[in-house]
Amino acid sequence: MVILLRQLGIPVRIVNGFAGGIYNEYGDYFALRKSDAHSWVEVYFPDNGWVTFDPTPPAFLTSRTSPGLLASLMEAMDAVQLAWYRWVVEYNLEKQISFLSALFSLKKDNENSFTGANSLTRNDIRQLWYRLKALPWGYFGLALLLIPPLGIVFVRLLRTPKKKKLGDQRDPAVKAYNQLRRELKSKGYIKAPTETQLDFAKRVGAENPELYDHLMTTTWAYLEAVFNPKS
Repeated sequence: MVILLRQLGIPVRIVNGFAGGIYNEYGDYFALRKSDAHSWVEVYFPDNGWVTFDPTPPAFLTSRTSPGLLASLMEAMDAVQLAWYRWVVEYNLEKQISFLSALFSLKKDNENSFTGANSLTRNDIRQLWYRLKALPWGYFGLALLLIPPLGIVFVRLLRTPKKKKLGDQRDPAVKAYNQLRRELKSKGYIKAPTETQLDFAKRVGAENPELYDHLMTTTWAYLEAVFNPKS
């Protein structure tokens, strides 16, 4: 069509975009995928501007539907994922706190109102909640969607990183250094987070000259055992 019109001297252009898609009733949006990519023709008329013409067979452009229980659950999961990206991944800390606060503090007053969050967050969550309640199997279907992601979040919150100890704790040099640190701590000498082991030893040794040689020897032996264990 484009070639024929251009041969006739008529202004024409090809436009690339998307056509079709699947309407997600739980999130109130159209989901577009790579398979929905489409191209069409726009012809320029002096009196009307650019007018769209699409030579593609109509059957291809018909908006697709996804009937069935599994398809409904997949659409609901997609809506939940979109809400997660919108309110957590793509939002700053303030937005994340607002979303989580609203999610866990919502109290249902009636079918049209919630309390415990700002109006924008409250309305968005309420609309998503009502749509998800319409899932097949009702609350059971909703639980199937929410329990796994909430469980993952809960587990990650519980898994606080443990402080890793350097070196083989059975090594005599490591044992001696740890014992030295405990003794110094009992006397009020604590290594600052910004200090290296050597800086700490020099600081304590400067205040206790009689311990300087012992501190440096023990510290160097510890560093050798930790960073050069094969020596």
